[in-house]
Amino acid sequence: MASSVLAAPLLLLGGLWALALWASLWRRLIEEQAADALAGAAALGLTVRPASVRGRVVARGQVGGQDVAVLWLGGVSGLRCRVQVRDGEATAPFLAEASALREALVRYGVAL
Repeated sequence: MASSVLAAPLLLLGGLWALALWASLWRRLIEEQAADALAGAAALGLTVRPASVRGRVVARGQVGGQDVAVLWLGGVSGLRCRVQVRDGEATAPFLAEASALREALVRYGVAL
């Protein structure tokens, strides 16, 4: 009886630990693959930070007077990005270079 009562919390903790490890590995991969784009985002004045428990890195701020968020995402679907400008949102290919980040922002209506 006692072992079954302890098994559920231990399984839950093990699952949460595995999810945290999975997200951490994706964040590291994103930070390595997109180092130039992340530096470019910071140069544009965006605040770059990893999401706390998810496999993503987020850059938020204002560029050209518009609220902008760029999310570098990892997971089962692979590496990809999401660009949010004003009220719109679009999925973009993985932005690894600062020039690709700038092109994506211009494509989605941000005046640099």
